[in-house]
Amino acid sequence: MTPTQYIVGGAVRDVLLGNDPKDLDYVWVGATPEFLSSLGMSQVGADFPVFLDAVGNEHALARTERKVGEGYKGFEVQFDSSVTLKDDLVRRDLTINAMAVLSHDWDRFVETKDPECVFDPFGGLADLELKTLRHVSDAFAEDPVRVLRVARFAARYNFNIDPDTLNLMCALTQSGELDHLVPARVWSEMEKAMSEPFPGDFFLPLDLVGALRVLMPELDYGMLTEMNLASATLPTKSRFAALFANSTVADIEAMCDRLKAPSDVRRLAVRTRKLVMLCLFELSPSSVVNTLEQMGCFQDPNDTWDAIHVCDVLAQNTMTGFTSRLHSVRKLQGPLRDVCFASLTKDQQATLEGPAVGAAIRELRLKLVKDSL
Repeated sequence: MTPTQYIVGGAVRDVLLGNDPKDLDYVWVGATPEFLSSLGMSQVGADFPVFLDAVGNEHALARTERKVGEGYKGFEVQFDSSVTLKDDLVRRDLTINAMAVLSHDWDRFVETKDPECVFDPFGGLADLELKTLRHVSDAFAEDPVRVLRVARFAARYNFNIDPDTLNLMCALTQSGELDHLVPARVWSEMEKAMSEPFPGDFFLPLDLVGALRVLMPELDYGMLTEMNLASATLPTKSRFAALFANSTVADIEAMCDRLKAPSDVRRLAVRTRKLVMLCLFELSPSSVVNTLEQMGCFQDPNDTWDAIHVCDVLAQNTMTGFTSRLHSVRKLQGPLRDVCFASLTKDQQATLEGPAVGAAIRELRLKLVKDSL
């Protein structure tokens, strides 16, 4: 059998959607590891042979997978020249990701988007037209990562999820398979989803199938409807802060610990929550100064400005009182940060030492707020 090369998966989907594919993934049918090595490719991967060509594109042998254990690593892989292209595609998660184009037809396909170029055994073309995320086969329920991936594609495309696919996502959740996901993988999928055009659509299906209660029990579900509204003006890190703006600081810390979230993400989320709590109630000199001190405003203003921006976006749908108090804090934080040792009287500078200096600076800040409110 002569080895045949195909471009598969996301690249085909992206072209059909009018997007430039980020990567080209190749599948070889009827080939062996020795054949790909003879083409000068470098083998990587321990579980099954994946090869990299000179420009870094991935080439894999067509393969099948069989569930033999728990979690997303519990699979036995078969790769030999008898595996067909359909055998390989049936193991994929969604029909829109289970299409292929012969490599020698690729340039024509990119130019024309001719569906005649597409090998589509599971109806991916139709599901793209229907804007539907549909599983390829019941084997979908063997891999818990797919619950997160489907939700992430919903966040990217704002597509509907097929009811039968939602049922399989529910079954995966109820089976306990999600417990075997490593925190880094959960965070990776969540981080990618937060950068998509419709980040709220990542969390809504997860909530619907019960996965959020397993993976992110600290999340205040009331914030989910805010996420797509906030996404247009907020960078990824700030979207996370917006999502957890109604969660307690303890819950934010607990989730960041469990998912190994980056420190800058944690820091902004905590500071945003503290700012929200400040602006929910009448401002006082002590509440303003204490909160801004806790937020690190007087040492590093950048996160404070980011937190204010997050609250600005969220305040579009809140009561006027919150907005006006946030406006007051925004005006005060710069002048408060400018209060320093040089602001003290000459006598204070000459006589005060240690904690007394900090106390005197704090008194000046309290007076500034009192005079401004």
